[in-house]
Amino acid sequence: MSTQKNIERWIAEAGVQAEDVKFQRESKTPVVWSDCYRCGGAGYFRVWGHIHEGRCFQCGGGKGKWVALSGVAARKRNAAKKAERRAAQVSAKIAEVEARALAFLRSNPALVKALEVEHNILADLAAKLQRFGCLSDKQIELALKVAAEQKGRDEERAAQDAAAVDVPEGRHAIEGKVLSIKEQESQFGVSWKLLLDCGDYRLFGSLPRSIDPLVKVGDIVRLSAELQPKEKGFGFYKRPTKASIIKENA
Repeated sequence: MSTQKNIERWIAEAGVQAEDVKFQRESKTPVVWSDCYRCGGAGYFRVWGHIHEGRCFQCGGGKGKWVALSGVAARKRNAAKKAERRAAQVSAKIAEVEARALAFLRSNPALVKALEVEHNILADLAAKLQRFGCLSDKQIELALKVAAEQKGRDEERAAQDAAAVDVPEGRHAIEGKVLSIKEQESQFGVSWKLLLDCGDYRLFGSLPRSIDPLVKVGDIVRLSAELQPKEKGFGFYKRPTKASIIKENA
């Protein structure tokens, strides 16, 4: 005979509502309804309607069955214990890998500084280190190379920013080296744009028609345009006129 305390404990462990619990007539065993695991409680499969009218072979169309509440509670209890053991194993494995990764980094101080540099390749290598606890000699060599190159680019960019000046406003005659020629689509249609290096600053604007078929990357061009600064060292030019190529890229 199940005691009230046991029933309350089983209800809590099984995760069911008290009103869902029934009692068998003769044994007074508490039971709960369990949907068939194969058909999900439907009892039939429409797609198999041509075979025994689609009736589920597992439940025979009954949609499920009444099972002992204590059994459901026991299965939930065992599943919870298994999940706890698994979580403990995963935590132990993570701690083991982290300890190995820390020891690996202590033996490679140059790698520590390299992985601090922002770069997609370095972020990927850091993720591999976190996952496996170590890196190969080739991966270490790659990390140091990428970090050194990125630091060089960062220093060059910082020097350029420090040397950059504000773009003057108004219409000015300018000379600049063509850094890029790109197609740009807008609500007004497709147009071609130039990025010019004017020495102290860079400008972005429309490709003048007068040099459209001839200009290429690396050419030095001269034009008159209205300048609009955006930030230090960069701005836009509008309504270019008197455009010409004064030196072609060899």
